This record gives sequence, structure tokens and C-alpha cells, in this order.
Amino acid sequence: MPRSLHELVYGGVHRNTVRKRSTRFAEMTGLDLDRTDDLIVVWWLLNRDPGSRA
Repeated sequence: MPRSLHELVYGGVHRNTVRKRSTRFAEMTGLDLDRTDDLIVVWWLLNRDPGSRA
């Protein structure tokens, strides 16, 4: 059980590390996780079935 809200939200990773990784992700992919449309695309890519033809 998480001991703090920080552990619950960040999974024990320092918040600056999360910010840096998010920024780096945006630089590498051109997708901004603060934009709903981009967030949906990322979710879809991470959860799609590679064997499907969609």
C-alpha cells in the first residue's frame, strides 16, 4: 500500500524524473501528453493488439 500520495501518483519515482521523461517523450515523438488527442493516441498505441488488422 502506498505510504503517500506521491507514491500513489508517481510510483516512487521522483516528480522531476517524471517531468524530464515526459518532456523527452514529447521531443522524441512529437506527442504532448497534456493534449487529450495525443494522450488518446499514446493509450491506443500502448494497448492495441499487434496481431489485429485495425
